[in-house]
Amino acid sequence: MTPTRFDDPSRGAARQPNRARIKRQAHYRKLTRWTLQGWLTMFYLAAGYAKLTEPTELLGVLLTWPDAVDPVFVRALGGLELVLALGLVLALAPRVPARAILNRVLAFSLLESLAFFLFHAVERDFGHMLVNAVLVALSVIVFRTQERAS
Repeated sequence: MTPTRFDDPSRGAARQPNRARIKRQAHYRKLTRWTLQGWLTMFYLAAGYAKLTEPTELLGVLLTWPDAVDPVFVRALGGLELVLALGLVLALAPRVPARAILNRVLAFSLLESLAFFLFHAVERDFGHMLVNAVLVALSVIVFRTQERAS
């Protein structure tokens, strides 16, 4: 049997990944994390702004749950979502203790998304359940890529 290029260790089959490949993979992970953080930021910025500025009646039509709670709670949640968006952006800034900020922001994001996922599951509101499932997934992915990068 003649050896193929895959059997011959001198041709790269058993070769360790080179530094350029490792650096490129780290760059792609960082780019993925920044992109997903940007998406999460845009979502929380829009959601927080809407909860702070839109009339409660319109929010009740769009989200179904604001009619069942105190309007102060809806506004407070909107403020917290704006703080979340700010935290996600600050974690991208240089010379900021990004890891500490990002871990706290992602923890709150997961907590909020899981709570609303369960709420919408009880209400059988599958569209909003899907949105919250995506938010949970994005938060977990950002956390995992952030852990690998540091």
